Amino acid sequence: MVGQSGYVRAHPYRNKPFPFDLVLAPDAFPLTKEMEDGDAKLTEEVLAAATALEPTDKERAEMGEFVTKVKTVLDKMMTTTDVDYLPGVVLEQYSEVGSYKKDTTLRGHRIADIVVVTKSMPTFEAVASIGQKMCNELSDGSGVVSMVSRDFGLILTKKEDKVRLLVSTQQSNTSSLEKDLHLPLEMISKNQAAIYHAKRFEGFSATPEIRPVIRVFKAMRRRFPGLEPINIWAFESLIQYCLITTPSGFSLSAGPAFKRVLSMLSAGIFLPGSSGLGDPVDARFRLCDQLGFDEMDTACSTAQTLLRILCNGGAAVLLGTADKIPDISVEVTDLNGICVAPLEKAYVPPVGGGEEKNGEASMEAATA
Repeated sequence: MVGQSGYVRAHPYRNKPFPFDLVLAPDAFPLTKEMEDGDAKLTEEVLAAATALEPTDKERAEMGEFVTKVKTVLDKMMTTTDVDYLPGVVLEQYSEVGSYKKDTTLRGHRIADIVVVTKSMPTFEAVASIGQKMCNELSDGSGVVSMVSRDFGLILTKKEDKVRLLVSTQQSNTSSLEKDLHLPLEMISKNQAAIYHAKRFEGFSATPEIRPVIRVFKAMRRRFPGLEPINIWAFESLIQYCLITTPSGFSLSAGPAFKRVLSMLSAGIFLPGSSGLGDPVDARFRLCDQLGFDEMDTACSTAQTLLRILCNGGAAVLLGTADKIPDISVEVTDLNGICVAPLEKAYVPPVGGGEEKNGEASMEAATA
């Protein structure tokens, strides 16, 4: 089923309940004047925190210059008729992806991502050749560019700035991949998916609240380890859902959207018993399918603790603007006499050792 937000309920889970969503029941739970004032104040706090997380003008300018130079060399690699320029390597296209492309980068995170799709086979040797040619072309009087190969492709570094080239290849090449000779199929698939993620984000980028809320949750994901297992794509997709899926059809402001994300996580949208949200670019899977059961439990209980802190006037703790940020997983948070204690784990691993994997999800998706 496709909703107004474009989200698809992953069909293997259509018979499971969807978490209760207060925003979708405005008649039963109407907003009071006090709640509206609180939402307006929270919006101001979220936007202020997000502004403080934005890259500086200097960071933007230097990263922009480096990315432009990398793209210029990629254009040359794609259009040159000199067969000796990059022997044995043929590029099909490249696409900017990730936080830099979406303009959701945090201050100090000077990394851009570009997916490079090859027509030729993506051998480790070919990737190294691309990196070496990049270093030769980009190193100049303004600084030397270095290269490090990785299983996803390579990283180009110039002073504080980095550009990751995520290598993918034509679909027809994937059946011929060989271990120890070519990049792993798993990484090639992830790199290709990054293109779909970036394209889908463009459809929602006109919503002004989306970037501030994403920045705030990226920072919270670093600050509170219980949220870290939820990957950035899952957070972005959940934030998009919470912003635009409303009874009125109008998007929420930043404060209510921020609270709604925590509410949905607290209600168990990423727990195994929920229908959850299907991956917007691959509806065979839910956004939570990459999580183990222990990680699902930890993320849910962390969100519940954070929501209780927020509802008792602790927005500054969540947004990182408080004088002291407690470790909410082990410490009691004191909010002017109101104490919020961390929750105990609900998930108990099976007897016999080792964590049970989210096998139900992968099995159902594979057989659907």
